[in-house]
Amino acid sequence: LILSGLAAAVAFRPSVFNLGLDGQLYIGAMAAAVVGFSVPGLPLYIHLPLCLLAGIIAGGLWTLPVSYLRIRWNIPVMVPTLMLNYIGILFTEYLVSFPFRDSTATMAATPELFDTARLPHFIRGSQINIGFIIAIVIAFVTYWFLFKTKTGYELRIVGFNPNFAASSGMPVTRSIFLAMLISGGLVGLGGAMLITGFFGRFMSSFSPGYGWDGMMISLLAQNHPLGV
Repeated sequence: LILSGLAAAVAFRPSVFNLGLDGQLYIGAMAAAVVGFSVPGLPLYIHLPLCLLAGIIAGGLWTLPVSYLRIRWNIPVMVPTLMLNYIGILFTEYLVSFPFRDSTATMAATPELFDTARLPHFIRGSQINIGFIIAIVIAFVTYWFLFKTKTGYELRIVGFNPNFAASSGMPVTRSIFLAMLISGGLVGLGGAMLITGFFGRFMSSFSPGYGWDGMMISLLAQNHPLGV
């Protein structure tokens, strides 16, 4: 929820209304799961970061078609991102039902992740894992990026007034592309953390709508990372 809220906040700051967080969450989760169950023999300090990185990259890449449509033909991102939700979710449903399905599972699910691909838990028997700490750290990093860097300043100005930003020489197109890419990466990481920290495998329909919840959280927080 923290990461999906941050993903929405980064996108909403430059007025890029990324409604595809749920699809990006599923794609990131699937990428992390594939790395987690298909790459044996790695130590935890390499395997786990690879899984999380796969989630970040996959979630970010899933935004590229929308960014291209926005930059090439100035198509608003709302409808394409919304449509890509269905494509992303149904694509992962296909993968988990056929090529990556674990025949021993009672539901449509991938094989279990190796232990080296699992987020360590704080307390035995508890589901609270170090992903919570990582999410808190990323919230502060996101705050620093948006409010303490030149690129973050440009993102915020583009959101306030894109015409003023363009006339001032700010890279409006790059800001939109970057906001979408970071947003997809953050929620993709959230999906990866759900798989590596809670479920231990990718399961069909594992999300009750965390992407949509993230949008509501971001709006309640006025798109501020620390509010999220």
